[in-house]
Amino acid sequence: SACPASQVSYYYDRIKANYDVCDLWRQRALDYMVQLRPDLVIMGSRDYGFPSEQWITGTRAVLKRLSAAARSVVIVSPTPDLGFDGPNCLSREVNLPHWMPHHGRCVTKLGAPANPSTLEILERAAKPYSNVGVLDLTESVCPDKTCRARIPTGIVFRDNQHLTASFVKSLAPVFERALQT
Repeated sequence: SACPASQVSYYYDRIKANYDVCDLWRQRALDYMVQLRPDLVIMGSRDYGFPSEQWITGTRAVLKRLSAAARSVVIVSPTPDLGFDGPNCLSREVNLPHWMPHHGRCVTKLGAPANPSTLEILERAAKPYSNVGVLDLTESVCPDKTCRARIPTGIVFRDNQHLTASFVKSLAPVFERALQT
């Protein structure tokens, strides 16, 4: 849990120590992918606060091995943060009358991306590899830079950053179109 895709060791504040288990896990996962030689590898990446160049270099080290082993590699950029726990916000709202000022506030606007943005960093890391692409689903998750805990078809976030399984399933057509390009 909580291991970066980038080949960078890091200090994990939750356990107050270096999270060395990630280095072993990543190495074994890469060894397995090289042995498996899949047609497609889909991986995720999240911002762990690494300096940009360290993150790019660490991601390239992973991509070097994966791109040589797989026909295609797709990096899914991180899910936007909702900024609050979606279900908790929705549960507070359920008993509020529509005329109360708090009603409908389980929404947040995305701010300007950090400089450089996570997407830029992942694109820079992927650039040397012709069979590696980056998939950004931000617009599908938070249309018009507005994240909602709930949309008419269901609940989007299961906490502040993870999407519900039902919402992820609804993204299948978007994901499929992106993989075809």
